[in-house]
This record gives sequence, C-alpha cells and structure tokens, in this order.
Amino acid sequence: PMEATGSAALLSSQNPLAAAADGESAIVQAANDCSLVVDNMLNSGPGSLREAINCAITNGLDDVIILPAGEYVLSGAANEDANVGGDLDLTEANHSITIRGAGADQSIINAGGNDRVLHVFQGVTVVLENLSVVGGSASNGGGILNDGQLTLNDVTVRNNAAVTGGGIHNTGQL
Repeated sequence: PMEATGSAALLSSQNPLAAAADGESAIVQAANDCSLVVDNMLNSGPGSLREAINCAITNGLDDVIILPAGEYVLSGAANEDANVGGDLDLTEANHSITIRGAGADQSIINAGGNDRVLHVFQGVTVVLENLSVVGGSASNGGGILNDGQLTLNDVTVRNNAAVTGGGIHNTGQL
C-alpha cells in the first residue's frame, strides 16, 4: 500500500509525484520502502550512498539518488559484485538509476585506491550528474567499468588507474 507524505521533499523509489488532496504535488512512498536519501558519508548502513544504491538495485523501479556535497570514500573487499564492499555495483537490469550530485567539485565518490568506483552491469541504465569519480584502481575501468548504458552530465573522472581504461572502460553504450 502507498501512503502520501504530504508535499515533502523526500525522494522515493516509488511514484515520484502524485496529486495530493489539495492539488499540490506530493511524494508517495511505500510504508516498507527502503530509502534513496543519502544523509551521511559512511561507506554503508542507513543513509549511506551504498545503502541507497542497494535500495535502487532491488526495488524493481527507476530511481533517482540525490548525493549531497561531500566526499564519499568507499571501503571493503574489492572484486565482489553484490555491492557489499569495494566498488558500487549497479546491477538492476531493465531499470535506470540516476545519481545526482551537488556539483562535480562538491559531490565526490572516492574509491581510495581499493577498487574501481562504479561497475555498471549489462542491461542497466545509469545517469551520473554533477559529481566526481576519483581514486579508483582496477585491471579494467579504474574509475568506471561500463557494461550497460551510461550517461555522464557534468561529471569529472580523474585520478583513477587501470591497465585498460584508467578512467572508464566501456563495453556498453557511453
């Protein structure tokens, strides 16, 4: 069941805009829905970027994650594909995920040299906006390994390292 939360500015993985009783826009969110709201810079747990991505890749919907200004340093084991640690694994095929930062010089996702920053899986559509991808290191795609469909709008990809595709290794559509 869906419940209206009024005309709040909360982003949801559910119907992003619905008509409220007073005719104003309202955000609608399922009562048991996970959150796409990033409100801390921790690597994991409630309010983290990783947790918002976990929500987005499991809810069966197209999603927008708002990434406030700050540096989001990733940690954990590299070379796993379940978004548990290391890189951010975008795995939900046939749906889109948009990660929208506050500006390329303000919202920074940093892999700290531990793993690549982002892995876009086959069949996944990802839009990155107004953020930076830095500090990635992997054999292919130090910053981003793209096997899906990737769009970059006002994104800086810098200071990443790899044997192939230091910034971006693309086997999908870029």
